[in-house]
Amino acid sequence: MATRTNTIGSRSDLIAPREPERAGQSPSVGLVNGLVLLAGLYLILSPWVVQSMIHVGLVASNEITGLTLLLLAVAYTRSFDRLRAISWVVPVIGAWVIVAPWMVSRGYGLMPAGLEPMPPMSVSTWLNNVIVGAIVVAAGAGLTALAARIRSDNGAWRE
Repeated sequence: MATRTNTIGSRSDLIAPREPERAGQSPSVGLVNGLVLLAGLYLILSPWVVQSMIHVGLVASNEITGLTLLLLAVAYTRSFDRLRAISWVVPVIGAWVIVAPWMVSRGYGLMPAGLEPMPPMSVSTWLNNVIVGAIVVAAGAGLTALAARIRSDNGAWRE
């Protein structure tokens, strides 16, 4: 009868912890990605924080862009090395967040004749979108710069 020996000692991948070999596990990507995640979460909650629920178009825009940023941040956390080609999407979404109050507030012509026009947006509503949009643009530019530093051949960092 043959005896079976324990072969776990010969498998170095089970003994030694894995080193972060992918760019998505870099601390820089994690920091910038966390900022995108927090900005997306804030955009979802911003209509209640700023109390601008009366502006339905802007609320819908902030909810959709916030959810999109949340999903992108989770996807970048899972596999930034695969999704680095679409890192340019985050600054574009940030630019939309900046211009959304101007684009949405100009749509008074589509209202039915019997309704009163919506009140103008408050300064806090405008500033909310401009500041959060600027943060998203900056974080997206950081993600795009980090993606550009990764070599396309094997995913290693450029020195």
